[in-house]
Amino acid sequence: MQREEELSAHPAILLPDPGGIVIKVSDFITIFHDGGIRSWLDWEMIQSPGYSVTEIFSRSVTAVSGLETVWYARPDGSLGDWRNRSDRRLSVKDAAARRDFPSQASEDFVQKLMSGMRASPAPPYLVLPCYRTQRGSLIILDGNHRAVAACRAGMNVRLLIFALAGPDDPLVLPDLLHEVGLESSAERWAGYQAKIEQKFTKD
Repeated sequence: MQREEELSAHPAILLPDPGGIVIKVSDFITIFHDGGIRSWLDWEMIQSPGYSVTEIFSRSVTAVSGLETVWYARPDGSLGDWRNRSDRRLSVKDAAARRDFPSQASEDFVQKLMSGMRASPAPPYLVLPCYRTQRGSLIILDGNHRAVAACRAGMNVRLLIFALAGPDDPLVLPDLLHEVGLESSAERWAGYQAKIEQKFTKD
């Protein structure tokens, strides 16, 4: 199992370990498909060549804080969306520093999770499916509230990440549009967005 306590200069990157365990993408699908992941993810495309999954283990809350959520903020700080080119995806640390974000219901849930973590004699156990981008950041696909709660509580954790890695293809995960489309024109961005919307909302 890949273990990494120290982070690189980019706080979201857990350094690779040649001794890390690579599991089958089919096992990732068995564990997480229909298991609560609400992010748009093309489960068929990730079975193509070029995708892999690695287990990453850490006991450090710092590792949690550097992960990226699927929540976005507008330039004025209000709730944003992946569809907006000017919006910024928030790290767990950024999200933990805010209140009532992305909603009051989310804040109430985070507070409830924190209370449970602090009441337990053992460090919280977080199992997080993530997507590793080409630049090395890890986007949480499920468990954003739990990660924020652990970060805000400042507690050491038992963190197990299943890191799905592949191309930065927004047609696999729409959040990846911010990895490949930021330098594109407004017309190209709109074209990407239209293709994504058509694909994931066609049903």
